[in-house]
Amino acid sequence: MAALYYISGYQQTGGQAFWPTEAWLVMASTFIAYNFFRMFSAPVPTDDAREKEQWHLRWRGAIRGLCVLSLLLCLGLSYILFSWQAFLFLLHLGLISLCYNAPNNWPKVLQIRQYPFLKVFVVAYVWAMMAIGLPHFLHTGLEEAQRNLPILLGHFCFIVAITLPFDVKDWEEDEQQGLVTLPHRLGLKGLIALALFFLCLALFFLHVYSPWASSVTFLGAGLLIINTRKKWSEWFYTLGFDGTFLLYYLCLQILDK
Repeated sequence: MAALYYISGYQQTGGQAFWPTEAWLVMASTFIAYNFFRMFSAPVPTDDAREKEQWHLRWRGAIRGLCVLSLLLCLGLSYILFSWQAFLFLLHLGLISLCYNAPNNWPKVLQIRQYPFLKVFVVAYVWAMMAIGLPHFLHTGLEEAQRNLPILLGHFCFIVAITLPFDVKDWEEDEQQGLVTLPHRLGLKGLIALALFFLCLALFFLHVYSPWASSVTFLGAGLLIINTRKKWSEWFYTLGFDGTFLLYYLCLQILDK
């Protein structure tokens, strides 16, 4: 999904290729960022482990192998594609992602998840800069960045909107850890309203550049947000909200050409 979301931003900022080479790098680096610590940890499966974590435990060997392949792919493509400016740009996004997924035995100050009112916006920053900022470093040049600022803001608001419901998924776990997150402050209805507000902002910024893709995708995302509940399976969040990346990409290719 990361590669498709990158391609969407790449094409919105003027890129013409159907599948730019660096999309492989984005896909590989994202896989590493979200699974890096699973290569070294050795959790024991339990009956009360969360559904998604049980799936990761069952496929732990395959995840390790894919992490190694992804790392080799990243190194090779980085050598072929990047200037040092682009490398530093991606490096800071990678370090932020690693800190976001850091395990509990890391220093608390480096665990971004421990900052409940900040983590949603950190996630949005990383994804928006990956999708819109990286193409400027590789293709269009930084002089075009100001012209595409509304696209960057639109993608930032979109990621905030679809990330906020994940706090509902983690509601009980956050309570056990003593974290007070936005759902605790705003309640479920307040959080849904906030997510819809950011979704409307995203539509405001992006409808000029991709009217059909943004309208159809944000309608689908809005329906998911409205139906957010604590009782839903983790896969509702992972497949549902991450699936909006695929929907946005397809609409961009088919409806806004």
